[in-house]
Order: sequence, then structure tokens, then C-alpha cells
Amino acid sequence: MDNSKDVDQEAASRFWDNYINILIDQGVKETARRWYVRRVEQYIRHYADERLRTHTAQYVVDFFTEIGREGRLSDWHNGRQSMLYGFFFAACFKKVLRTK
Repeated sequence: MDNSKDVDQEAASRFWDNYINILIDQGVKETARRWYVRRVEQYIRHYADERLRTHTAQYVVDFFTEIGREGRLSDWHNGRQSMLYGFFFAACFKKVLRTK
């Protein structure tokens, strides 16, 4: 019997646990953590055909630039804030991938 689905689900669960723990360690408030998780989910769907381990910070910058242009971020999140979020997002994301 193929257990690959179970292994994938376990890996995904570990990924989210690690990601949320890193946000908590960085002092990110719960309401902001939800925002980050939603953006990570969006990001993963956006790059669904590419392995996450191959991504660079430029992927994140490009992602935030694109969703900002499409109006999928509020005005508050546009501009410099989205760039700062992007860098923080990338740093946390990279830590999560290293902890797998």
C-alpha cells in the first residue's frame, strides 16, 4: 500500500507547525499570523508547479509585487510595507524549509 499521501500530510502539518512557531518566536501577533498564513497558502498555490526548496527571496518579492498590482492587498499593505512583509515572509519561510 502507498503511504505517500500520509507522508505528504505529515510533512505539510510539520511545515505549518514550524512556520507558526517561527512567527510566534518573532513576536508576531495572532491576528498578523493569520495574515501570514493566508499569504503563504496563496504563495504556495501561485507556485504550485515548483518545489519550494528551489525558491529564492526574489520569488517572494515578485509574488508580493504581482498581488499588489492586482489589487489583492489593501492600500495599507502596498508599497514599502509589502516589501518589508516580503522580506520577513522570505526569512521565516526559509527557516521553515531548513527545519524539515
